[in-house]
Amino acid sequence: MIWKDCIRLGKVEKRTQDKELAKSLLNIATERFNFFRNKEGSVFVLEGVYEAIIELCHAILALNGYKTLSHECAIEFLRERYLNSYEVEFLHKLRKKRHNIKYYGKIFSKEIIERNVKIASKIFLKLKTLLKKELRL
Repeated sequence: MIWKDCIRLGKVEKRTQDKELAKSLLNIATERFNFFRNKEGSVFVLEGVYEAIIELCHAILALNGYKTLSHECAIEFLRERYLNSYEVEFLHKLRKKRHNIKYYGKIFSKEIIERNVKIASKIFLKLKTLLKKELRL
């Protein structure tokens, strides 16, 4: 699904820009990321890092005056303006892995988890830097 489809299908609400919400979500995302990033590779680490990225997505959306409950749409908002296509597609794959863990009990190898956490960590730090710049922090 692309961002325009998210809007057309009513999966996104237009709201007033909310800098305070963005700051709060940035702080929560940073705390969550710091908690999980150096833990031993398990599905919980993968989920935790993913959730931290989604919190940053919601912070960026709030800063731009949007709200969505759809992880797919939150990720899609980042395309081109914040992340390149490879990074967005990686996040969609990570979203699906998290979904398989959470709802289908899927277990991934330590190597897959560590490889995904490494890439996700780079994306997290990139988004955090961009968000802090936009918030002028």
